[in-house]
Amino acid sequence: PGGQQACLLVLRWMDSHYTRFEDRFESYLDRNFFEHPIHWYSIFNSFLLVIFSVVLVVMILMRSPPKGGDGLANEHDAVNDGAGDLFRSPSNLAFFRCWR
Repeated sequence: PGGQQACLLVLRWMDSHYTRFEDRFESYLDRNFFEHPIHWYSIFNSFLLVIFSVVLVVMILMRSPPKGGDGLANEHDAVNDGAGDLFRSPSNLAFFRCWR
């Protein structure tokens, strides 16, 4: 602990006669490369994730207030209504006063 350690890595390069460097992408163009079984669980999981995301966005958009011309005319009244609820005293004020 606290001392220096020497680390040595020895590599030996060997020539490979399987694939030339220029032909390294040929295996991806081979039709046999894509003959693997389909992972249906992954496809089904992705489909459910897309459905869930769409439903979530639709629910958020449905809960948001409309931004039409009426909303701009009544914006001042809506702010005053919210402030009235915010600053009203609670119905059982005596109960809250004892928790000082």
